[in-house]
Amino acid sequence: MADTVAGAFDYRGRGYRFSEARAYWEPGGDLTIEARGDRCALNLVGVPFPGVAEVSQLPGRVWEPNDEELARYADTFAEGGLEVRGRRLWIMSGRVECRRFDAER
Repeated sequence: MADTVAGAFDYRGRGYRFSEARAYWEPGGDLTIEARGDRCALNLVGVPFPGVAEVSQLPGRVWEPNDEELARYADTFAEGGLEVRGRRLWIMSGRVECRRFDAER
């Protein structure tokens, strides 16, 4: 049986994978992400992708905020969050990358 991975992250040297993820595009270029996996979950609200007008333009785009952007977009992480093994974690840095867009899904 094929293993479906909708995304992943590393925490303390261990990889966690999301078996399902949903993304919602907001007019103006912000993305909201909800992902779930075995003993992990991620919610990000309003991930900025400047210059992107529609979802089909996201593949290949990356948002890797520096300290200034982390402060400016603090709500992106505060309104969402990361959970690992039942613990809510504070996101100190990150990288959001869109590798593909599947219009059928």
